[in-house]
Amino acid sequence: MLSTENMDGIVIRLPLFINYENSGRDDDHVKQGDVVTVEMQCLDKDAYRFFETLYDVGSAMANPVSNIKGGALGCFGAYSFTSKDVVMEWDE
Repeated sequence: MLSTENMDGIVIRLPLFINYENSGRDDDHVKQGDVVTVEMQCLDKDAYRFFETLYDVGSAMANPVSNIKGGALGCFGAYSFTSKDVVMEWDE
């Protein structure tokens, strides 16, 4: 996760990591002409804080930040996403 709270208008350039979705994993690398779908998700601040603290607590005996009342754990939040299919092309 990446917080863009202080990054308004800045282009974000990050490496892409391939996640194989099936157990019959194809060990071939990405090849020229392959199509990769890239998805960017935008969480509201409460949802981001929940997932950030959930990750941070790890195996510690603590609970993540929650915006649900009454002792329940979780987070009510909203998110939007944008996706784009990109054809892999590069000079060899």
